[in-house]
Amino acid sequence: MALSHMRCPNPLSPSQGLHLSLCCTASRGILISALGAFLYSCTGVLTKVICSAGMPILNLLLYRFIWQSALCVGICYFARINPFKYLNPKTSLAKFLYARGIVAVICHALYYVSLSKLPLGDASAVGLSATIWAAFLGAIIQHEGLGWLWMMVALCSVGILLIAKPGAMNEALGGGTHPAENSGSEIELIQSLDTGGAFLILIIGSFLHGVSFVLGRHVATRGPPVLSILLMMFFGLLCFLPLVLFVSPFKAEFFQDLQAEQGVALALIPCLGLGAQLCLISALEFESAATIAIVQNLDAVFSYVFQVYLLNPTLKSLSDCLLIHGETWPWNNLGSNL
Repeated sequence: MALSHMRCPNPLSPSQGLHLSLCCTASRGILISALGAFLYSCTGVLTKVICSAGMPILNLLLYRFIWQSALCVGICYFARINPFKYLNPKTSLAKFLYARGIVAVICHALYYVSLSKLPLGDASAVGLSATIWAAFLGAIIQHEGLGWLWMMVALCSVGILLIAKPGAMNEALGGGTHPAENSGSEIELIQSLDTGGAFLILIIGSFLHGVSFVLGRHVATRGPPVLSILLMMFFGLLCFLPLVLFVSPFKAEFFQDLQAEQGVALALIPCLGLGAQLCLISALEFESAATIAIVQNLDAVFSYVFQVYLLNPTLKSLSDCLLIHGETWPWNNLGSNL
Protein backbone atom coordinates (compact mmCIF):
# COMPACT_ATOMS: atom_id res chain seq x y z
CA MET A 1 0.00 0.00 0.00
CA ALA A 2 1.43 3.34 -1.01
CA LEU A 3 2.39 5.83 1.62
CA SER A 4 0.07 8.40 0.15
CA HIS A 5 -2.90 6.06 0.58
CA MET A 6 -2.29 5.41 4.25
CA ARG A 7 -5.11 6.77 6.39
CA CYS A 8 -6.11 6.39 9.99
CA PRO A 9 -8.22 3.18 10.17
CA ASN A 10 -9.94 4.14 13.42
CA PRO A 11 -10.36 7.90 13.77
CA LEU A 12 -10.64 9.15 17.31
CA SER A 13 -14.09 9.83 18.69
CA PRO A 14 -14.81 13.08 20.53
CA SER A 15 -15.22 11.08 23.74
CA GLN A 16 -11.55 10.11 23.59
CA GLY A 17 -10.40 13.65 24.30
CA LEU A 18 -9.25 16.65 22.30
CA HIS A 19 -10.31 15.82 18.76
CA LEU A 20 -10.88 17.98 15.72
CA SER A 21 -14.36 17.42 14.29
CA LEU A 22 -13.22 17.26 10.68
CA CYS A 23 -13.95 14.71 8.03
CA CYS A 24 -11.03 12.40 7.29
CA THR A 25 -9.86 13.95 4.03
CA ALA A 26 -6.41 14.64 2.67
CA SER A 27 -7.15 18.32 2.14
CA ARG A 28 -8.07 18.82 5.80
CA GLY A 29 -4.98 16.99 7.05
CA ILE A 30 -2.67 18.98 4.78
CA LEU A 31 -4.37 22.26 5.73
CA ILE A 32 -3.87 21.55 9.44
CA SER A 33 -0.24 20.60 8.81
CA ALA A 34 0.39 23.77 6.80
CA LEU A 35 -0.98 25.82 9.69
CA GLY A 36 1.41 23.97 12.00
CA ALA A 37 4.31 24.81 9.67
CA PHE A 38 3.39 28.49 9.77
CA LEU A 39 3.24 28.46 13.58
CA TYR A 40 6.60 26.68 13.76
CA SER A 41 8.23 29.33 11.59
CA CYS A 42 6.73 32.04 13.81
CA THR A 43 8.24 30.42 16.91
CA GLY A 44 11.62 30.32 15.15
CA VAL A 45 11.49 34.05 14.42
CA LEU A 46 10.35 34.86 17.96
CA THR A 47 13.12 32.66 19.38
CA LYS A 48 15.62 34.69 17.38
CA VAL A 49 14.24 37.93 18.85
CA ILE A 50 14.40 36.65 22.43
CA CYS A 51 17.82 34.97 22.25
CA SER A 52 19.38 38.02 20.63
CA ALA A 53 18.12 39.99 23.65
CA GLY A 54 20.38 37.93 25.90
CA MET A 55 18.34 34.92 27.05
CA PRO A 56 20.42 31.70 27.00
CA ILE A 57 19.08 28.74 25.04
CA LEU A 58 18.55 26.51 28.07
CA ASN A 59 16.55 29.16 29.89
CA LEU A 60 14.30 29.65 26.88
CA LEU A 61 13.74 25.89 26.59
CA LEU A 62 12.83 25.59 30.26
CA TYR A 63 10.50 28.59 30.06
CA ARG A 64 8.77 27.10 27.02
CA PHE A 65 8.35 23.67 28.62
CA ILE A 66 6.93 25.14 31.84
CA TRP A 67 4.27 27.24 30.14
CA GLN A 68 3.36 24.63 27.56
CA SER A 69 2.97 22.06 30.34
CA ALA A 70 0.61 24.43 32.15
CA LEU A 71 -1.39 24.98 28.98
CA CYS A 72 -1.59 21.24 28.28
CA VAL A 73 -2.77 20.49 31.81
CA GLY A 74 -5.46 23.14 31.38
CA ILE A 75 -6.58 21.61 28.09
CA CYS A 76 -6.76 18.15 29.67
CA TYR A 77 -8.83 19.54 32.54
CA PHE A 78 -11.40 21.35 30.37
CA ALA A 79 -11.54 18.45 27.87
CA ARG A 80 -12.01 16.02 30.78
CA ILE A 81 -9.02 13.93 29.80
CA ASN A 82 -7.44 11.75 32.47
CA PRO A 83 -3.80 11.35 31.36
CA PHE A 84 -3.03 8.69 33.94
CA LYS A 85 -5.29 6.08 32.40
CA TYR A 86 -3.20 6.26 29.20
CA LEU A 87 0.18 6.07 30.92
CA ASN A 88 0.15 2.46 32.10
CA PRO A 89 3.65 1.21 31.14
CA LYS A 90 2.16 -2.14 30.13
CA THR A 91 0.16 -0.65 27.26
CA SER A 92 1.53 -0.05 23.77
CA LEU A 93 0.23 3.54 23.76
CA ALA A 94 2.28 4.38 26.86
CA LYS A 95 5.42 3.05 25.20
CA PHE A 96 4.82 5.27 22.17
CA LEU A 97 4.09 8.25 24.42
CA TYR A 98 7.24 7.80 26.49
CA ALA A 99 9.41 7.24 23.42
CA ARG A 100 8.04 10.26 21.57
CA GLY A 101 8.40 12.45 24.64
CA ILE A 102 12.09 11.64 25.03
CA VAL A 103 12.88 11.82 21.30
CA ALA A 104 11.02 15.10 20.77
CA VAL A 105 12.78 16.81 23.69
CA ILE A 106 16.22 15.84 22.37
CA CYS A 107 15.21 16.96 18.87
CA HIS A 108 14.10 20.40 20.11
CA ALA A 109 17.27 20.82 22.14
CA LEU A 110 19.52 20.05 19.16
CA TYR A 111 17.57 22.43 16.94
CA TYR A 112 17.98 25.29 19.41
CA VAL A 113 21.69 24.51 19.76
CA SER A 114 22.12 24.63 15.98
CA LEU A 115 20.46 28.06 15.91
CA SER A 116 23.42 29.42 17.87
CA LYS A 117 25.62 28.99 14.78
CA LEU A 118 23.28 28.78 11.79
CA PRO A 119 20.96 31.37 10.23
CA LEU A 120 17.28 30.73 10.88
CA GLY A 121 16.46 30.04 7.25
CA ASP A 122 19.34 27.59 6.78
CA ALA A 123 18.51 25.74 9.99
CA SER A 124 14.86 25.41 8.95
CA ALA A 125 15.82 24.13 5.51
CA VAL A 126 18.33 21.54 6.74
CA GLY A 127 15.90 20.49 9.45
CA LEU A 128 13.48 19.46 6.74
CA SER A 129 15.58 16.38 6.04
CA ALA A 130 13.20 14.98 8.65
CA THR A 131 10.96 14.43 5.61
CA ILE A 132 13.32 11.74 4.32
CA TRP A 133 13.69 10.03 7.69
CA ALA A 134 9.93 10.05 8.33
CA ALA A 135 9.18 8.40 5.00
CA PHE A 136 11.99 5.87 5.38
CA LEU A 137 11.11 4.89 8.94
CA GLY A 138 7.39 4.83 8.16
CA ALA A 139 7.93 2.37 5.32
CA ILE A 140 10.06 0.07 7.50
CA ILE A 141 8.13 0.17 10.77
CA GLN A 142 4.63 0.20 9.28
CA HIS A 143 5.49 -2.09 6.33
CA GLU A 144 4.24 0.38 3.75
CA GLY A 145 4.93 -0.23 0.09
CA LEU A 146 6.72 2.09 -2.31
CA GLY A 147 4.47 4.57 -4.08
CA TRP A 148 4.43 7.95 -5.77
CA LEU A 149 4.98 9.63 -2.44
CA TRP A 150 8.46 8.11 -2.27
CA MET A 151 9.33 9.84 -5.54
CA MET A 152 8.09 13.13 -4.11
CA VAL A 153 10.18 12.57 -0.99
CA ALA A 154 13.26 12.09 -3.18
CA LEU A 155 12.50 15.25 -5.20
CA CYS A 156 11.78 17.13 -2.00
CA SER A 157 15.19 16.16 -0.65
CA VAL A 158 16.77 17.68 -3.76
CA GLY A 159 14.97 20.94 -3.01
CA ILE A 160 16.22 20.84 0.57
CA LEU A 161 19.81 20.38 -0.60
CA LEU A 162 19.50 23.21 -3.12
CA ILE A 163 18.32 25.68 -0.55
CA ALA A 164 20.61 24.62 2.32
CA LYS A 165 23.77 23.46 0.53
CA PRO A 166 26.07 26.40 1.16
CA GLY A 167 24.78 28.22 4.20
CA ALA A 168 24.55 25.36 6.66
CA MET A 169 27.94 23.85 5.79
CA ASN A 170 30.11 26.87 5.03
CA GLU A 171 29.29 30.57 4.97
CA ALA A 172 32.07 31.13 2.43
CA LEU A 173 30.01 29.23 -0.16
CA GLY A 174 27.28 31.85 -0.15
CA GLY A 175 25.10 31.03 2.84
CA GLY A 176 23.51 33.38 5.30
CA THR A 177 25.59 35.37 7.76
CA HIS A 178 23.12 36.07 10.54
CA PRO A 179 23.15 33.38 13.26
CA ALA A 180 19.74 33.01 14.88
CA GLU A 181 21.08 33.32 18.42
CA ASN A 182 23.79 35.74 19.52
CA SER A 183 23.57 35.57 23.30
CA GLY A 184 26.04 32.73 23.79
CA SER A 185 25.69 30.05 26.44
CA GLU A 186 27.41 28.79 29.55
CA ILE A 187 27.78 25.36 27.93
CA GLU A 188 31.25 24.98 26.46
CA LEU A 189 30.01 22.65 23.73
CA ILE A 190 27.77 25.34 22.26
CA GLN A 191 30.45 28.01 22.54
CA SER A 192 33.06 25.94 20.70
CA LEU A 193 30.80 24.72 17.91
CA ASP A 194 31.68 25.79 14.41
CA THR A 195 29.24 25.93 11.52
CA GLY A 196 30.01 22.38 10.44
CA GLY A 197 29.44 21.02 13.94
CA ALA A 198 26.10 22.80 14.16
CA PHE A 199 25.18 21.32 10.79
CA LEU A 200 25.88 17.77 12.02
CA ILE A 201 23.90 18.37 15.20
CA LEU A 202 21.00 19.62 13.10
CA ILE A 203 21.08 16.47 10.95
CA ILE A 204 20.90 14.29 14.08
CA GLY A 205 18.02 16.40 15.33
CA SER A 206 16.28 15.98 11.98
CA PHE A 207 16.59 12.21 12.23
CA LEU A 208 15.03 12.30 15.69
CA HIS A 209 12.32 14.58 14.34
CA GLY A 210 11.52 11.92 11.74
CA VAL A 211 11.33 9.31 14.50
CA SER A 212 9.00 11.63 16.40
CA PHE A 213 6.71 11.87 13.35
CA VAL A 214 6.36 8.10 13.11
CA LEU A 215 5.78 7.69 16.84
CA GLY A 216 3.33 10.58 16.73
CA ARG A 217 1.21 8.77 14.16
CA HIS A 218 0.87 5.79 16.47
CA VAL A 219 -0.17 8.12 19.27
CA ALA A 220 -2.70 9.96 17.09
CA THR A 221 -4.45 6.72 16.16
CA ARG A 222 -4.74 5.49 19.75
CA GLY A 223 -5.33 8.44 22.08
CA PRO A 224 -5.99 12.18 22.43
CA PRO A 225 -3.33 14.27 20.64
CA VAL A 226 -2.79 16.48 23.67
CA LEU A 227 -1.38 13.49 25.58
CA SER A 228 1.63 13.36 23.28
CA ILE A 229 2.35 17.05 23.84
CA LEU A 230 1.82 16.84 27.60
CA LEU A 231 4.29 14.00 28.01
CA MET A 232 6.84 15.73 25.80
CA MET A 233 6.64 18.80 28.03
CA PHE A 234 7.00 16.60 31.11
CA PHE A 235 10.22 15.08 29.82
CA GLY A 236 11.39 18.55 28.84
CA LEU A 237 11.02 19.73 32.42
CA LEU A 238 12.89 16.69 33.74
CA CYS A 239 15.75 17.16 31.29
CA PHE A 240 16.26 20.92 31.39
CA LEU A 241 15.47 21.91 34.97
CA PRO A 242 18.75 20.41 36.33
CA LEU A 243 20.73 21.91 33.43
CA VAL A 244 19.32 25.37 33.99
CA LEU A 245 19.84 25.21 37.75
CA PHE A 246 23.40 23.89 37.70
CA VAL A 247 24.84 24.78 34.29
CA SER A 248 23.05 27.95 33.22
CA PRO A 249 21.65 29.66 36.35
CA PHE A 250 18.35 31.34 35.60
CA LYS A 251 18.50 35.13 35.93
CA ALA A 252 15.18 36.70 36.90
CA GLU A 253 16.43 40.19 36.08
CA PHE A 254 16.26 39.25 32.41
CA PHE A 255 12.48 39.74 32.53
CA GLN A 256 12.84 43.17 34.14
CA ASP A 257 14.92 44.49 31.26
CA LEU A 258 12.66 43.23 28.47
CA GLN A 259 11.36 45.71 25.95
CA ALA A 260 7.69 45.59 24.98
CA GLU A 261 8.19 43.62 21.75
CA GLN A 262 10.51 41.16 23.49
CA GLY A 263 7.95 40.55 26.22
CA VAL A 264 5.25 39.88 23.64
CA ALA A 265 7.58 37.49 21.79
CA LEU A 266 8.39 35.63 25.00
CA ALA A 267 4.69 35.23 25.79
CA LEU A 268 3.82 34.03 22.29
CA ILE A 269 6.59 31.42 21.93
CA PRO A 270 4.99 28.72 24.14
CA CYS A 271 1.47 29.45 22.86
CA LEU A 272 2.43 29.24 19.19
CA GLY A 273 4.70 26.26 19.85
CA LEU A 274 1.86 24.36 21.50
CA GLY A 275 -0.48 25.27 18.66
CA ALA A 276 2.02 23.99 16.09
CA GLN A 277 2.48 20.71 17.98
CA LEU A 278 -1.27 20.16 18.28
CA CYS A 279 -1.75 20.89 14.57
CA LEU A 280 0.89 18.35 13.56
CA ILE A 281 -0.20 15.57 15.91
CA SER A 282 -3.83 16.13 14.85
CA ALA A 283 -2.89 16.13 11.16
CA LEU A 284 -1.18 12.76 11.65
CA GLU A 285 -4.61 11.35 12.40
CA PHE A 286 -5.64 12.06 8.81
CA GLU A 287 -2.38 11.63 6.89
CA SER A 288 0.72 9.48 6.80
CA ALA A 289 3.86 10.67 8.55
CA ALA A 290 5.63 11.09 5.19
CA THR A 291 2.85 13.24 3.72
CA ILE A 292 2.80 15.55 6.74
CA ALA A 293 6.60 15.74 6.70
CA ILE A 294 6.56 16.89 3.06
CA VAL A 295 4.02 19.60 3.83
CA GLN A 296 6.41 20.83 6.51
CA ASN A 297 8.63 22.18 3.73
CA LEU A 298 6.41 25.24 4.01
CA ASP A 299 8.23 25.88 7.29
CA ALA A 300 11.36 26.78 5.32
CA VAL A 301 9.34 29.04 3.03
CA PHE A 302 7.83 30.99 5.91
CA SER A 303 11.14 31.12 7.79
CA TYR A 304 13.01 32.55 4.82
CA VAL A 305 10.29 35.13 4.18
CA PHE A 306 10.39 36.23 7.81
CA GLN A 307 14.19 36.29 7.76
CA VAL A 308 14.26 38.51 4.67
CA TYR A 309 11.67 40.83 6.22
CA LEU A 310 13.45 41.11 9.58
CA LEU A 311 17.10 41.11 8.53
CA ASN A 312 17.08 42.11 4.86
CA PRO A 313 20.19 39.92 4.31
CA THR A 314 20.39 39.47 0.55
CA LEU A 315 18.14 38.87 -2.40
CA LYS A 316 19.64 35.38 -2.55
CA SER A 317 17.63 34.28 0.48
CA LEU A 318 14.41 35.39 -1.18
CA SER A 319 15.30 33.58 -4.40
CA ASP A 320 16.08 30.42 -2.41
CA CYS A 321 12.72 30.75 -0.71
CA LEU A 322 10.92 30.95 -4.04
CA LEU A 323 12.99 28.01 -5.32
CA ILE A 324 11.98 25.60 -2.59
CA HIS A 325 8.39 26.89 -2.66
CA GLY A 326 8.15 26.24 -6.38
CA GLU A 327 9.66 22.77 -6.07
CA THR A 328 7.68 21.47 -3.12
CA TRP A 329 4.20 22.93 -3.43
CA PRO A 330 3.13 21.02 -6.61
CA TRP A 331 4.37 17.77 -5.06
CA ASN A 332 2.38 18.40 -1.91
CA ASN A 333 -0.78 18.92 -3.96
CA LEU A 334 -0.03 15.86 -6.07
CA GLY A 335 0.62 13.71 -3.02
CA SER A 336 -2.70 14.66 -1.44
CA ASN A 337 -4.60 13.41 -4.48
CA LEU A 338 -2.77 10.15 -5.13
